[in-house]
Amino acid sequence: MSDRIRKGHLRQRIHIHIEGIVQGVGFRPFLHRLAEEHGICGWVRNTSAGLEGILEGETPELDLFLTELKASPPPMAQIEAIRTENIDTSSNTAQHTGTFDNFAIRESRIRTGSTLISPDIAMCPECEAELYDPSDRRYRYPFINCTNCGPRYTIIESLPYDRERTVMKEFPMCQDCADEYSDIQDRRYHAQPDCCPDCGPEVFYTDSTAGTSDCSVSGNDAFRRSQELLTDGGILAVKGIGGIHLACDALNPDAVLRLRR
Repeated sequence: MSDRIRKGHLRQRIHIHIEGIVQGVGFRPFLHRLAEEHGICGWVRNTSAGLEGILEGETPELDLFLTELKASPPPMAQIEAIRTENIDTSSNTAQHTGTFDNFAIRESRIRTGSTLISPDIAMCPECEAELYDPSDRRYRYPFINCTNCGPRYTIIESLPYDRERTVMKEFPMCQDCADEYSDIQDRRYHAQPDCCPDCGPEVFYTDSTAGTSDCSVSGNDAFRRSQELLTDGGILAVKGIGGIHLACDALNPDAVLRLRR
């Protein structure tokens, strides 16, 4: 908790609703860290309509929290509206009574409404550094991602945006990934597509020689076979998360002509 908490100021509780691109862009982890910085208690969760939460703290800190929220949201977020309502803690309802001891990310809630979906995001510099680091456990892993980058739109099956409502539900996280996902200080805190070579999707190569023993290979062999195919003038269909890219050696006239045909 922030050292600035409990300075004698009156405490206030508000209900907050945020609309826009606020799912799949690290918004809940951002709010959690911001809440800890300002000594704010309460909770936040995704909903089908965006994001909502209850915040409790000293009035000056709540004001600073909202100011920073509006001024510096996560880079890929797009806030369209922020609505806050003061909560009368003397009212005898479940959300109004009692106190909060900390800040938490709660289970998402399916409700009436709709929200914007983040597009797939190009690899961030931090993931790129890991990708080319031989000592990193994601070295050369093609599906590397974090809270700041990776697939979003093309893996979502329904909202709110949580792993169980994406295609990643088929890939349970290993312990290392689960530890990252649960660590508020980690870049992959609540990153829904989080995975690694031990628990995530695997790249593979297959060709037209169906029925032979080596028509399909995976891992580094998939990249080696792809490189050999291109060098030999073949056409490679690269299946990405959002479509298929046809590739050939642009300096090989026969390969280019075949691709055009």
